[in-house]
Amino acid sequence: MSNYFYFVFTRPKTGQDEEFNHWYSKRHIFDLVAMPGIAAARRYRLLDTATKAETPDYLAIYEFSDVDLAISGIAERRGTDRMPSTEAIDRDASKGVVFKPLWEVPGDWRFGSGVLDLIKFDEPVDAALLNPEVGVLVANHKQSRPGPPVFDVAFFTGDEGTKNNQAVPSADYRSRLSAMMSPITERVTAS
Repeated sequence: MSNYFYFVFTRPKTGQDEEFNHWYSKRHIFDLVAMPGIAAARRYRLLDTATKAETPDYLAIYEFSDVDLAISGIAERRGTDRMPSTEAIDRDASKGVVFKPLWEVPGDWRFGSGVLDLIKFDEPVDAALLNPEVGVLVANHKQSRPGPPVFDVAFFTGDEGTKNNQAVPSADYRSRLSAMMSPITERVTAS
């Protein structure tokens, strides 16, 4: 069972999709899943919710079994031979957020195809005001990089029976990202 989920949004540099995707799907995802505290991962292509057209963005969701071990392992290995990077990634477009689910996640629950709605509010949001429904996540106080998270809340509604009837809080928000998620890799698990 995962206690936390690490959402990593990435984009390749223009014209470097093939190199980027090969590195991410064949190397990087396995480097992270080999770390203590990371149980599994899966990559998704993000699609525009209105047109269903591919966007230039990708999402990887890492399942953390131990948030402290995972975050310290990522910080320790980032940019080393144990977790090398690629020149094909657009670093300015990359962002990651560690989220804590508001529901008790059963061991067999998985993210799949569906719609993801992420919000960054103008003011801190009180998680107690959100219903603890399946698919509702709040940004964790510990993140993999210094500074505030780029999103405060995530709402996931899956195509495979996950229904999220959560009303988005009426508070003012600074930014919002809504996208359809389409899996591009199988779920990779720690060995």
